[in-house]
Amino acid sequence: MSTATRRTLLPWKPPHSSGRFQGLGEIASRPDGLLAERIGARRLLGFRLERAWAQSVGERVRAVTRLHEFRDRTLVVDVLDPAWKRELEVLQPVILAKLADSLPERTFESIAFRIRPAVTGSWRDPG
Repeated sequence: MSTATRRTLLPWKPPHSSGRFQGLGEIASRPDGLLAERIGARRLLGFRLERAWAQSVGERVRAVTRLHEFRDRTLVVDVLDPAWKRELEVLQPVILAKLADSLPERTFESIAFRIRPAVTGSWRDPG
């Protein structure tokens, strides 16, 4: 390959790219619906909900919780232990308001917190 050809090919940017990395949450927020078409609207909502949850509760709470499911207007969240469950139940109205701001197209009336230490995985090292 000649030097002139190499200069025209590099640096290559994909079409319609700003040249910067885009996370899945950002791609999922695109108005063209391309990702929803490819992976399905319900799965896309799950990705967007994960992003909204992280923005709404912050890194510390996110580290001890896992979104389990959403059905109708209830979000089911697995929590590390009873102390966190009590704390999050008190904060539920604040979390719901922040979720509404982060994900306005989906309205949740309540959050059901479940204690699920068996699914903690990387939350805490038992040793």
